[in-house]
Amino acid sequence: MPVAKNPAPLFKAPSHHKPRTAFQKKCINYARTKDLGRWEGFYLLNKAAIGRKRRFKKILRDCMQQVAIAMLHYVNVADLTVRASVERLSNDCGITTTSKAGNISISRASRLIKLLEKLGFIITENFRPPNSRHYLPKFIMLTARFFLWIGIREDELLNAQNQANQNLSARPDKAMLIKRHFNNALSAREQQLKIAKWKQLGQKLSGLSVDQKRQQIAKRLVQQNGRDAYPSVEKLIIAVSQKLSYIAKLLK
Repeated sequence: MPVAKNPAPLFKAPSHHKPRTAFQKKCINYARTKDLGRWEGFYLLNKAAIGRKRRFKKILRDCMQQVAIAMLHYVNVADLTVRASVERLSNDCGITTTSKAGNISISRASRLIKLLEKLGFIITENFRPPNSRHYLPKFIMLTARFFLWIGIREDELLNAQNQANQNLSARPDKAMLIKRHFNNALSAREQQLKIAKWKQLGQKLSGLSVDQKRQQIAKRLVQQNGRDAYPSVEKLIIAVSQKLSYIAKLLK
């Protein structure tokens, strides 16, 4: 019988993250102390939602518990959206695998997300920008059933949401949340591409003199932003100096 890779998943929050809200801490504590994979509600849900009667295996139960904790760590209590990609959840829970060829896989997390959606614990949406072969990070929203699963009553959830929404004039609806998520994800991807391009240019210029580097950077800036973006030579020189310093930081 094959042995699962990373058989002991464990969520580890990034060290630079700020402490979570009291409600999130309570939810996380509930999720840590329960065997979520043995929830009694599965006796009704499993057959109806996923067409199975047998219990979940221990490795799946462990993954389920750690991913649930991770989603609670990243959830925005005000709108119940999870501010993390499936890849981030997979990495933080230690269930990302790497093949002998060096290929990274998050298939375990992806399958688990699909299972949680079928069970009614989360809502997800996918979006692929026009003229792109790649999807943006999946939109994930927790449902009231998710909190029932970990032991939080619906009135507790509503109270926590009301407190989180006190500073908002109106609670955004699901369509608005999805649109905001994908707009932010698209902006983040575009920023990542810009960074990658400047880093690539910096690597190409690594063997050149400073003057040659400045010349190539000036050429790239004018091509990218147009001549009108630099109304004077002084403006261009300042922009080149800033970009040269930026590239040096990227290559550290």
